[in-house]
Amino acid sequence: MFPIALMLTAGLLVPVSPGAADLSIGMTALPGSVLPGARYEVSVTNLGPDPVTSARVVVALDPRVTSGAAAPCVLDTAADTMTCDFGPVQAGGTAAMAGWVYYTYGGPPTLSATATRTASTPVDPGPANDAATVTCWYFGSPGLPPPPLPPLWC
Repeated sequence: MFPIALMLTAGLLVPVSPGAADLSIGMTALPGSVLPGARYEVSVTNLGPDPVTSARVVVALDPRVTSGAAAPCVLDTAADTMTCDFGPVQAGGTAAMAGWVYYTYGGPPTLSATATRTASTPVDPGPANDAATVTCWYFGSPGLPPPPLPPLWC
């Protein structure tokens, strides 16, 4: 439920609803060609009706993450997350950020990551499209020299 504000217009108090912007989160992954890792691109699409002044998307990474180069996002290997803070996005617009994340292989042959909108201004009235997941698979051992095929497929 949205709080209602009142605005004085021509001597009358008129209810004013605060803005709302339905954000849709997208994510893609591109495997590394030599190192065991992936480039995750996170996107925020504003389905409107109002512009967004800010949005935060947190990517929950596989616990085998070891390091990365996530700027402008922030990588936290202790929490296995990559946090991306977006600035303004007009209604109908899309903004994207990307970061490289490197993994240690072992365990199940899949690496999954889920991007979730955790905050935005104004509020998001449609949470059904606030998350996206990608899964990559690895084959063989990551020894050197690299295998003839990329060890990771997304």
